[in-house]
Amino acid sequence: MARKYDWEKAFGIIHATLSGLHHAHTHKIIHTNIRPSNILFDENDVPKLTDFGLPAHYEPNKKRNWYNPPEHKTSKQGDIYSIGVVLHQLLTGRNPSYDNGGNLRIDDIKNELPEALRNMLTKFLAIRVSRRYTSCEEFFADYESFEEYRREMRMRKPVQKSRAPIIIEKKTPIWVYFLIALGGMVAALMTLYFTGYLH
Repeated sequence: MARKYDWEKAFGIIHATLSGLHHAHTHKIIHTNIRPSNILFDENDVPKLTDFGLPAHYEPNKKRNWYNPPEHKTSKQGDIYSIGVVLHQLLTGRNPSYDNGGNLRIDDIKNELPEALRNMLTKFLAIRVSRRYTSCEEFFADYESFEEYRREMRMRKPVQKSRAPIIIEKKTPIWVYFLIALGGMVAALMTLYFTGYLH
């Protein structure tokens, strides 16, 4: 996971990871330590979320933990923020950064990421908890709406019908017919001359 992915692959990994996180959250388990090293892949390349309840990799005040939510509280939305950081890294190859107004900077991927997905990424990484996803299910609903829209667009795409070749009929110039008629008359006269009818 230590490289950039195209957005379809990146969101696929995050969607599968969130399925595991959603299962934990429904059983009142908060992960608190989500990072790429805790997302493993099985033999079928399916992501698996691991390391539940183990000590954090970074000791406080020694090294910044990019995956900790800004509010520094243990919560479902804190886990969702951490997933958002992983998604951001998959899409950009870097850690998230914000402008002075607290808005996520995504100019480097703005043109290659559909607007709906940009909005999802922004909701994952909102500094204000009130603007962040409240649950995994909320993301699933947004992503399914996006996928449904893509399916509709694919069905509406017109199929280009192959056009029949255009046959241009060339008209024979009138002088050609005149020469043919003249040639016929000359041939007839020559025949009559050599047979003796014109002597």
